[in-house]
Amino acid sequence: MAINSTLHVDDCDALQQSRRPKPIAKQTNEKRFFGGRTKARLVEISDLLGGEYVRFGFDDGKLLQEKLQNKELEVDTLLTKLATMNLREEIMKERVKEVEHRLQDLSDKMKDAEALVIELQKNGVESPRASRRPSHTNNFQVVCHKDDKHDLQELVEKLQLLCESHEKNTCSDNLGEHQEPENGKFEDSRNETKLLCWRNDQCVECIDSVEQVQELQEEVKMLSAKLKFSITQRQAMKEVLTVSTAKLAEVMTCNETLKKELFIERQLLQARENDVQNLETRVEALSTSNQMLKSMLNLKKMAVESRKSLNFTMLEPKLLDLAAIVSAQNACVVRLSTQNENLALSLQSKIQESEHQHAQVTTAIKQKDAAIAALDQFKQQMVEWATEMDERNRNYDMLQEYILNLEGDLRHCQSQYSALLQNYEELRKEHGQLLAWQARARTRIADTENVLNEREKEVESISREALHLSLEVELLRRKLQQLDEDVMFKEGQISILQGGLLQDSRGSSTDTIFLNYLRIPNPNGGPFKFVNTSHPNEQVW
Repeated sequence: MAINSTLHVDDCDALQQSRRPKPIAKQTNEKRFFGGRTKARLVEISDLLGGEYVRFGFDDGKLLQEKLQNKELEVDTLLTKLATMNLREEIMKERVKEVEHRLQDLSDKMKDAEALVIELQKNGVESPRASRRPSHTNNFQVVCHKDDKHDLQELVEKLQLLCESHEKNTCSDNLGEHQEPENGKFEDSRNETKLLCWRNDQCVECIDSVEQVQELQEEVKMLSAKLKFSITQRQAMKEVLTVSTAKLAEVMTCNETLKKELFIERQLLQARENDVQNLETRVEALSTSNQMLKSMLNLKKMAVESRKSLNFTMLEPKLLDLAAIVSAQNACVVRLSTQNENLALSLQSKIQESEHQHAQVTTAIKQKDAAIAALDQFKQQMVEWATEMDERNRNYDMLQEYILNLEGDLRHCQSQYSALLQNYEELRKEHGQLLAWQARARTRIADTENVLNEREKEVESISREALHLSLEVELLRRKLQQLDEDVMFKEGQISILQGGLLQDSRGSSTDTIFLNYLRIPNPNGGPFKFVNTSHPNEQVW
């Protein structure tokens, strides 16, 4: 019965194969498809996915994590540097404000000093204006400005010339007794003019130092502007870094999701490959069973033909049994054919699903390639940003060095400023001394002017006395001339008398002639006039 059942199964398989040859051909084609190229392709795809997953999942993931950690560390260092820069900037701003306040104080003090110097110079110019000679009053006009150095020098030179001329005039006019104290006074005035010149030079030096401090202030302002610009750039870089970190986080999340999807797809592909292998094993088993059934049907045909030649009557009950068995086998074959059709439909659906998954895998691979390209671009951008950050760090180092140099200059300027303050205090003290000396000089000048006025009055009185004496001398000289003439006249009379004594004969006549003439003085200061008493119109000179 077992042999007959196998024969009936073979017959049913042969009948089923004769009835439906097309699905079997499709199954063989599908078998070839799954057995040949598609299997190799699926294996290659799975290997590629597995390799890419392994390569992308472990190596690049670790590298990206390390890079992200490095970038986070760099961002932390940059934030610390920015905080230090902000602190330094605030400190520099405070220092700049202090320097500005000091510069304002210096400028106010310099203005006060300049005003005091101008007042001193005006007082020094006005003091010789009130002197005895009015010709020196309009020699120059005082015009002192802030930056007119040549005018100040010319003023000082003119003051010196005026003092020298005043010395000469006073020395020539005064008497010998008062020359030495007046020379001392004029030496004091000369020393005061020299002190004024020295004060002028110091004021010019102070103005130059103030200009230098103003230049340093402008440089500090430029540095503050550069620092603000660098801070804005660093803030922009910080924003770019935050955006880049956000993008990196998004890319990492996308990569993780892709990794999970690829892992799930890989598991699904492995499960479907297992299903396909199971189906292939079933199809192979069915094909082997069909071949065995075909061989058994052929044997049965040969047996039937051989038995027909034998006694047919003896085989009728067996044929009936065989017909029942064949009907059962036909039912089995129908059931198996339905199962084969269902399996073929499931295979087609699996093939479609595999194609769809293959398309999804290709799209996932493309997305992965695009993500890798984006990562490469991002790596390039990170390299560029790293170079830019290096350049910014170099610029920052250069700015720090420049700031340190400026701080050194500011310290030097502060030392100079302290020295200038000390000099200014000393100058103020000296200015007070000069004011005291000026007051003393004014008092001395007033005393000298009073003395000069008294001396002028004395000179005028002396000149009047000299004129009176000169008139008296002239009168005395004229009297002497008259006396000389009288003496000469007397001598002439004596000589005449002597001659008369010698000439007695002429004595009477000469006496009468001599007595007839009288001597009258000339009102114009000339010689005496003789008038004849006997003849009044006759005059002899």
